[in-house]
Amino acid sequence: MFDLPDLPEPLGFDLPDLPVDVPHQTPERAIEPAPVVREPDEILAPDALVPVDAILRRVEGITAADVARSVALADRALRVKRLATDDEQAALDALRDEMQAHERHVREQIDPYCDIANRLHKGMTGLRNVALDRVPEAIKHAGGVLGTYLREKREAEERRQREERERALAAERERLRLEAEAAEAERKRIEQQAAETQSRDEQRVLREQAEQLRLEAEQARVEAATATAPPVAARPVAAPAGASTRDNWQALPEHAETWTDMPTSDKVALIIHVADLCRVGNFSLVNLLSVNTTACNQTAKAQKSTMKVPGIRAVNPAIYSKRR
Repeated sequence: MFDLPDLPEPLGFDLPDLPVDVPHQTPERAIEPAPVVREPDEILAPDALVPVDAILRRVEGITAADVARSVALADRALRVKRLATDDEQAALDALRDEMQAHERHVREQIDPYCDIANRLHKGMTGLRNVALDRVPEAIKHAGGVLGTYLREKREAEERRQREERERALAAERERLRLEAEAAEAERKRIEQQAAETQSRDEQRVLREQAEQLRLEAEQARVEAATATAPPVAARPVAAPAGASTRDNWQALPEHAETWTDMPTSDKVALIIHVADLCRVGNFSLVNLLSVNTTACNQTAKAQKSTMKVPGIRAVNPAIYSKRR
C-alpha cells in the first residue's frame, strides 16, 4: 500500500491591476477604446500590438502556484510500478482523478492564451504566404540556376587549365624525346666515325664524346618519363560580388526525381543490397532503411496475436479509461 501526500488546494490567481492607460471594462458597461489615428506610412511595432512580455509575466504568475502541485502529483503516481491489492487500486484511481482535475484546472487558465497565439500564428503565417506568393520558391529557383551557371563556368575554367597543362606536358615530353633521339643519332655517328679512324687518340676522344651523348640521351628519356605539367595561369570567373558555390550532395531514387515518386523496384533493390551486406556481417547501411511504424501498428491491429513478421511483434498494453 502506498501513501498519498497531503496536497495543497489549488491557489487562486489574482491578476494584477490593468495599466491605467488601458480602458477598463465592466459587465455593466463596456467602454470601447478610442480609435487610434495613424499616418498611412506609420509602422506599428509588433510588441506594441501584442505585449508578449507582459502576457508571459501574467501567465507565469497564474501557473507558478500549480507547479508544486504538479510535481507532487506526478512524483507519487510515477513511483507506483505495480498494484498488489484493491486498496492500492482505489488509491491510485483517486490519485489519477485528482491529476485529471488538476490538468483541467491548469488548461482552463493557459489554453486560452495558447489558442489566441495559435490563431495569431496561423493568421500571420497565412498573411505572409499570401504577401510573398511564390517568392521563396522563386528565390530558391534563381539560386539554383545561378549556382549551376557559376559552377559550370568554374568547371569549364578547371577543364581549360587541365587541358592546357596536358598539352604543355605532352609538348615537353615530345621535346625531350626528340633531344634523346638526336643525341642517340649523334652518338651512333660518332661511334661509326671512331671505328673508321686509324688514330687511337682520335678514337679515344670520339668514344668519350659518344659516351657523353649516351648519358645525355638517357637523361632526356628519364626527364621525359618523369616530367610534370607546368603551372597554368588561372583566368578569373565572373560572378556577382560575394557569390560562391559549395557542394550540396544529396541522395535520390535511382529512377525518380523525388522520394515521393520512388518506384517499388528501387525500394526492393535497396533492401536487397542492404540485406546482402548484412548476410556477410556488414551492417553499415542498415540506417538507410527506416521502419514504417504506422504501417506496423496497422498490421498489429488487423492481425492481433496472429501477427508473425520477423523483427517486430504485436503487443497489447492496457489502456485505462473511466467514465466521469
